[in-house]
Amino acid sequence: MQVNLFRSFAMCILLVTAVSCAKNKAYLVSSANRNINISDDYGKADAEILKIIAPYKAELDGQMDEQIGTLTGKMDKEKPNSPLLNFMGDALLDVARKKYPQKNIDGAVMNYGGIRVNSMQKGDLTVRKIFELMPFDNTMVLVEMDSIMVRKLYDRIAEYGGWPMSHGMSFDLADDKAMNSLGNNLPIQSKNNWLFAIPNYIAEGGDNCSFLLDAPKEDTGLLIRDILIEYVRDVKQINPDTTHRINVKG
Repeated sequence: MQVNLFRSFAMCILLVTAVSCAKNKAYLVSSANRNINISDDYGKADAEILKIIAPYKAELDGQMDEQIGTLTGKMDKEKPNSPLLNFMGDALLDVARKKYPQKNIDGAVMNYGGIRVNSMQKGDLTVRKIFELMPFDNTMVLVEMDSIMVRKLYDRIAEYGGWPMSHGMSFDLADDKAMNSLGNNLPIQSKNNWLFAIPNYIAEGGDNCSFLLDAPKEDTGLLIRDILIEYVRDVKQINPDTTHRINVKG
């Protein structure tokens, strides 16, 4: 009952206000500027919060700055070929084969835009550096493709001027088309059943790969970032691979 009375009273106030506003126009008579001082209590509050989170930050920093391997030379991100692209493709394939030895995984591909640094410098490799390299929570997906679909994938890579591809994969690039394509060191036309490890972003049609939407696939749930960390832990010493997997013609 009290709620209903309050609502009725509020409606009356609103009605009276609306009528009053309709009859009377409001004009700006004057204005003035004044400074409002911010209390130092805000700074004290921030300091208290920092004090509370300090132990957790220290623990997290320790984990992020853990050395997991060593890079013997600089790796740049460049098209169509570069050591950083080769590193990304090889890491994805090698860990995929390690995790799924019962599956015949032919190769691995990643999209160029997924690499978020332009280079990695010679020296210690830490967890933090891998997070900077791959900050997204993309997962590894195993995708089954026929030879036609593989050709489309290679042509898409050619159109973009180069993506990370694993060892055993190569093609000649001419007029934004892939020719003489190899997968797992075999000609694409040599078989019709292929299995590739790729990021879920591509598997879901990203970067104009909509032709992969209907392909049979298995999302492993493994974060590609964690795969890179595991690869570096296993290998320990990363030597930049300068081999050309895309051969530019003309």
